[in-house]
Amino acid sequence: MNNISEAYFVYNDKEYKLKLSDIGKVKGTVKLAYPITFDFEENNKTIPSDSNGIVKISFKTNEKGIIIPIESLFEKDEKVKVWIYKDSKVNEKDVNIVKPYSDGMVIVTGINEGDKIVTKGVHELIDGQTVNLLEPFSKTNVGDML
Repeated sequence: MNNISEAYFVYNDKEYKLKLSDIGKVKGTVKLAYPITFDFEENNKTIPSDSNGIVKISFKTNEKGIIIPIESLFEKDEKVKVWIYKDSKVNEKDVNIVKPYSDGMVIVTGINEGDKIVTKGVHELIDGQTVNLLEPFSKTNVGDML
C-alpha cells in the first residue's frame, strides 16, 4: 500500500493535503484489513475533531501487478506472502499489495505471470511441502459439480 501518490481531506469544500502516517494490519475472520492513518501535511489545522469529511486518495498508476484472489494471501513474519506451486511442492514468496481490485481480488507485485499459486488452505501448508495439483473441472461438467 505504499503506492499512494497523494491524499486530501475535503471539509467544507476545501481540500487539506494529507501525508501517510501508518498502515496497520488487522486480521478479520474472513478478510484482511489495512487501516490507514494520515496526518495533515501542514500543522495547526483548525478543523473540529468531530468533523465529517471525505478522504480522497490517488494511487500511482505506473505500477503494474497481477490480479489474484485475496484468499491466496497469508501473513508470516510481518510480511504478506503467497504459496507458489512448482514441481509438486509449495514455496512461500513475498508479495506487495498494490491495491484492492474487486469481488475478493487484489493486485499484487512479486509474482510472475504463469506462476501457479495456492488459492485454498494457505494456512495449512509449510514451506517445501509436497502437494498434489487438483485437476481442472471437465468442460462437460456443467455447474462445476463433479
